[in-house]
Amino acid sequence: MKKITLTLLLLAGLSNYNYGQVNSNPGSWNWSNPLAWSGGFVPVSGEVVNIGNNSTITVDFPLTHDATININGGFLQSVLPANSLTLNGADLNLIGFSSILNFLGSGGGATPVTINDGHLTNGGVFMSGDLTIDYNLTSGSSSNNGDFMVQGDFTITGVETFDNNLAMNVSSQLLLGENCTWNNNQNANVGSILNDGDIVNVYAISVTDSIYNSVYGTLLSSLSTVSTGTNVINYGSYTISDSLSVGNNFVNYGTFVNNQGGVSIANDFYNYAAISGTLNGKFDIANYSLNDLTGSLTGDIDVCDATLAVGDHLDDDPGYMNNDFNTVDFCSISFASIDEKEGLVVRVFPNPTNNVLNIQADVNFTAELVDLNGAVIFGLTDENTSHMLNLSNLENGVYFLKTFTHEASSVQQIVKLD
Repeated sequence: MKKITLTLLLLAGLSNYNYGQVNSNPGSWNWSNPLAWSGGFVPVSGEVVNIGNNSTITVDFPLTHDATININGGFLQSVLPANSLTLNGADLNLIGFSSILNFLGSGGGATPVTINDGHLTNGGVFMSGDLTIDYNLTSGSSSNNGDFMVQGDFTITGVETFDNNLAMNVSSQLLLGENCTWNNNQNANVGSILNDGDIVNVYAISVTDSIYNSVYGTLLSSLSTVSTGTNVINYGSYTISDSLSVGNNFVNYGTFVNNQGGVSIANDFYNYAAISGTLNGKFDIANYSLNDLTGSLTGDIDVCDATLAVGDHLDDDPGYMNNDFNTVDFCSISFASIDEKEGLVVRVFPNPTNNVLNIQADVNFTAELVDLNGAVIFGLTDENTSHMLNLSNLENGVYFLKTFTHEASSVQQIVKLD
């Protein structure tokens, strides 16, 4: 009789078990505890997991899972950074505002989440450490329609599209791969942006540090606001028809188009490639500007003061400035350092350099070497026709050499390499 009763109880438990997927039981449990799961079986890697109402499941080991995890009114958490979540060929879905994934933890740091060849659909509250979505298949996309917080880097690679439709916060870098797209349709706060893909912004992006748009990157921003704490460095294609606020320097090596937008630059503006605009796009430059010999300015852009002439306030080398460019000037002449490159020819070599930088001119000059944040690294105050700088102690990167005489000035990009 006891054996029959035990068999009946076991069969009753199995009757609630759906092979191919596992449902959570109400209560608070570790993932590895059989009592957490209907039927008493801990999910194996290939089984779909459903975490329902009144269930709190704690990931208590580094979890790799090869099937979709659905959080439908339940709570999935990790409290230790080592107990990460990796999904392979599977999706992570948070269904409804009462669904929560909290991997911010209480054991010394946030826990990473990695999704390989799958997607994230967030309709609830998603909180994690570093988040990576690497999708290399043929169709589909990830989306945020709830609360979204990444305490670390958010990396999107492969051929993934990510649609942000509600609140989004990334404390460190947003890294977008070459064939990926980020559609920002709501407020987004990020530490910095490194873009090799396509960014389409129709709302507001606030960047604590810098935006770097690579030669592969396309950035289209309309009906919205983009603000940065430090620099915008553009090597790719960047088009705005809204407002762009740059906390320090704006450097263009690519194509920048300002259509009806307002660009506010707190410090310096450097153009080494192509800037154009239509329909009264505006630039508001607080300090210094340079249009290099290789740079071109075309279109109809008003920079603060329509009464000032182009040649007075931006380098106007014959053959490089299109005179159809309506007005180029500063919002405040009193803070403008006017670049008259003609008459001051400075030669620097070798460039790039890993050690010594030689600077020569036909007239006596002084010089400053500044970093991308505008900080002076070296200042040469003695007037001479040649100077030599030892850059061996500098970090690799891009710097700017500013040279001055009593009548003229010039700025050149310097690249430091090992």
